[in-house]
Amino acid sequence: MMCARHGLCLPLLVGAVLLTGCAGLRWEAPPRNGPAPDPALARAAMLRNAPVRLQMVNSVLFEYRGRKMSGLGFLDVDARTRSFGLACMAQTGVTLFEVTGSNGVVRCRSALAAFADRPEFTETLARDVERMFFDLCPPPGAAESVEPGGAIFTSTNGPDRVAWMAGGDGALLEKRYYEKRRLVRRIGYYAPVRQDPRQIAGRVCLQNLQHGYGLTVTVREIRRCD
Repeated sequence: MMCARHGLCLPLLVGAVLLTGCAGLRWEAPPRNGPAPDPALARAAMLRNAPVRLQMVNSVLFEYRGRKMSGLGFLDVDARTRSFGLACMAQTGVTLFEVTGSNGVVRCRSALAAFADRPEFTETLARDVERMFFDLCPPPGAAESVEPGGAIFTSTNGPDRVAWMAGGDGALLEKRYYEKRRLVRRIGYYAPVRQDPRQIAGRVCLQNLQHGYGLTVTVREIRRCD
């Protein structure tokens, strides 16, 4: 089966699977590799590793209220225009969800039952995908600190803040979003893949603690990374 928009072949072995699972979302802290890096070097590494253009075929796992749904996806990110698209399809060809965004405007359409009675989820999911693949380096002026195995950068906007953690090699390990001092979402970056001159995450996991869902995007094939 072919997705015309992305030229993506959908093998029959990858479909929508609904499983009963644990009601809570489990979080796996990204491993810290080595001693804490120099913050300036860590910032430079995160900036160097952030792709300008990224296209990849991936496995997508969505978790909500103890249930899991998986499918085959295609991700397209263009940092120059701050545009992105992530489509996830079942073996039947049904689009489980498709999110797109450009210059701050996001759209989402979904066939997931979890969204049927929560229309606000659609924009939330699109915004979360944007958070997963943009702003992979802290902005200038972010506060810097060091703790065992990591350098921390914090950007504050009134009562809200975003924190980035870089590991011993300077690679981004985690982003955390706080609203009024309360952690509302976190994103982990795992299984680094070398795409010279960059190192990108082979698996990106998001937990939205406000709405109680998780989204994991795992690389199957990188088609472009520059």
